[in-house]
Amino acid sequence: MNRYKKIICSILVCVLMVTAVGCGKTKNSSTKKYDGNYIFYVSRDKDKLENEQYKTKSSDTLEQVDEMIKKLTGKAIPKKVIVNSYNLLDGILTLDFSEEYLEISKDEEVLIRAAVVLTLTQIESVDYVAFTVNDSALTRRDGTIIGNMQATDFVDNYGSDNNIVFSTRFILYYGNEDSSNLKECDVMENYTGEESKEEFIVKRLIEGPDEKGYNRIFSKDIKLISVMTTDNICYVNFNSNFLTEQIVGSPELAIYSIVNSLSELNYVHKVQIMVNGDTNVSFKGVKLDNAFIRNLDYIENETKEGE
Repeated sequence: MNRYKKIICSILVCVLMVTAVGCGKTKNSSTKKYDGNYIFYVSRDKDKLENEQYKTKSSDTLEQVDEMIKKLTGKAIPKKVIVNSYNLLDGILTLDFSEEYLEISKDEEVLIRAAVVLTLTQIESVDYVAFTVNDSALTRRDGTIIGNMQATDFVDNYGSDNNIVFSTRFILYYGNEDSSNLKECDVMENYTGEESKEEFIVKRLIEGPDEKGYNRIFSKDIKLISVMTTDNICYVNFNSNFLTEQIVGSPELAIYSIVNSLSELNYVHKVQIMVNGDTNVSFKGVKLDNAFIRNLDYIENETKEGE
């Protein structure tokens, strides 16, 4: 087993441990379970995660965050990396790091992210953790933004030597058979940790459905430049082909395919669509200057026969 697979397996074991901690709170347990938290940290060899038990001293959420960050510093977070600030809003805890974070090697950085997310999402009010560096969203080497992370992202499964694979349920909205309305598609998908859930959703909409009874809306020649969520608004930035390529169905159907699919993520309340970073444009007659909210009027109303 190579170094990268060892890292993946280490993270998987830690996820199972976090799950076990939650199960220990159920009724009728025949054995006494540890009712505190765990601090996850990177081993000395930087090839796996280890943990230690830790009970927070405070019942206040932000004070718990502060306690855990201090425990993580020097163990998961390298001493040279400074946590500039942190902010908790709508279940998303955003940590802002100093620029030294960008100097961390790829393998170690995966472990650090896993350790921090696994530790901090044990706090009741923290559902997701996001990383920024000097107030700029953390990006991969190709420039794409790493989105909000949760404990189950690390990991449900693992695939090749080069990819961490997540198995997650998504609700996507494609065109129905005659492209008159949107039709909900409930799928379990595997996706690699090299992209956020928002990015995965938009790319999957462009690729089109695999299942029968659904119709593709977008041309595969449409290119996604970037997608990120901040303050519950998901910003989706396409290249100029978004305006010129043919679609199937109405432009409203295309817009709400994106908006409704992304709004299935509980931290996305609005979607702002851009073209080359510009919102002062129209998509086949639909102005993009304001963010869109979920619209159920375009979703097919399925009724069972005989009802």
